[in-house]
Amino acid sequence: IGIERFADSNYASESFKKYGLTFLSTRVYHNHPKALIQLRKELGIRTAFNYIGPLLNPAHVPFQIIGVSNETMMPVMAEILIDQGREGFVLAHGADGIDEISPCAPTKVLEYRNGAIESYVLFPEDFGISRLDESAIYGGSPETNAEILNNILHGKDQIRIQAIIPTVAMALYVCKAAPSIMDGAYLAQKTIYNGNAAQLLSELQRNI
Repeated sequence: IGIERFADSNYASESFKKYGLTFLSTRVYHNHPKALIQLRKELGIRTAFNYIGPLLNPAHVPFQIIGVSNETMMPVMAEILIDQGREGFVLAHGADGIDEISPCAPTKVLEYRNGAIESYVLFPEDFGISRLDESAIYGGSPETNAEILNNILHGKDQIRIQAIIPTVAMALYVCKAAPSIMDGAYLAQKTIYNGNAAQLLSELQRNI
């Protein structure tokens, strides 16, 4: 949908102001040398940049969720985020190996809220969903992924909707838009099924 337009920092900023949604490309906003970008592609494995990048959010957000591929990195990443002045954040590592809040397995969480750090484990059932098969989070080509997103936001794919609920619910909880993760899960589903999410997507598509 014309995502390259977000490489313009003014456009990205205006999109956030108008829709509450924007996209910040790592390559554009972190200004990595071309040789380094190519080297990371050739390596094909996670490097220190996978941990450093999310800590250098150019939007200077007060709240943040970061997926962490190696849970041993979570304490030091938490210290850095606190030093940067984050009001609240969640670091998450799925037991199935994904750097997300997993809808398929337990997730190790390090949460910073109200000036205190808490470590705990979340399960898909904590979000009011059944544990899903890993195929529920598989994507494909850009065109396939766009179709998946469109079906989710139009309430057409129940399994995929469940797959995104944990992350969306946690995001709403972290930024204090919902008082609990279950309230966040309810609000996430409500926003999809009442058509608000699809309407926002349509507005964004019309203006890109």
